[in-house]
Amino acid sequence: MISMHSMKNLAFIFLLLFSVNAFSGPLVSKEDSARVLSLTKNQWDLEVTRADVQGVAQKVFISGNFGMRTTVQGVVLTVVPHFPTQSSAQSKPNYIAIINNFPVGSSVYRLNDAELRAICEKAYRQIIDDYSFLCSVRKLSEGLELTFIVGVKGRHKPADEANSRDLFYVDVGSIFNHIDSDRKNLIEKYWAELDLLVNLSAPNSKFIEELVKKGPEICGKLSLAYRNNINFKRDEFDFDVDVCMKATVHRRIKQPEFSNPLIVNKICSPSNEFFHNLCRKADVNMN
Repeated sequence: MISMHSMKNLAFIFLLLFSVNAFSGPLVSKEDSARVLSLTKNQWDLEVTRADVQGVAQKVFISGNFGMRTTVQGVVLTVVPHFPTQSSAQSKPNYIAIINNFPVGSSVYRLNDAELRAICEKAYRQIIDDYSFLCSVRKLSEGLELTFIVGVKGRHKPADEANSRDLFYVDVGSIFNHIDSDRKNLIEKYWAELDLLVNLSAPNSKFIEELVKKGPEICGKLSLAYRNNINFKRDEFDFDVDVCMKATVHRRIKQPEFSNPLIVNKICSPSNEFFHNLCRKADVNMN
């Protein structure tokens, strides 16, 4: 894996090649890690936006943080610095998540467990003197996901579930437990923002005006937080926002759709946690 500084104004990218020989060199760039971990939230967000506008990388939103995603030689690269939940524009990240998705059939996908563990161990040895580090490997239906977590010592503590002898090869669920905790805090924060609009001491006309102005952004953030991934289509996201807006209006001005049992059964099903909570908050009859 090598770092690429030549991709226009892209802050950095970690490139994993298909050949196993690609793992003969440095797997994680300390220089690039140091650079990203030194950026403030505002600086990083500006670089992500610039890269997206220039078509260098795609801007993604994961667990309340913006990241960059690109595809190089068939490998989908996602790099996301994770900032404290209650962060300001000047906050710096606690750690970086470097997620590499290899397609089925690639040479990396065909590596056995011992070979994959060796990759994690090598990356661990290369960077542990300067940073906290975790590595995760998991097989998915669409390929293999290799994740490196690079953190600032003292600012980022590896997941407690990771046994020290397995530090560089642990189940992905253990790594992301602390991320999931951040996600729950974000969900609570966005619900509180939506509640403020609903409880606005003003006529319904003013409520609608404020909801139209602020609601789509809040609903969008809620959708992303509940989904907690980037693997969905734009029309699915738009539908989430539409349902959220409609259900929020229903909390003050009853909407006929939520009196239709067929619509309620489809929209308010417990299988969709976001929609179910929207219906619950809107006091929709789900019996």
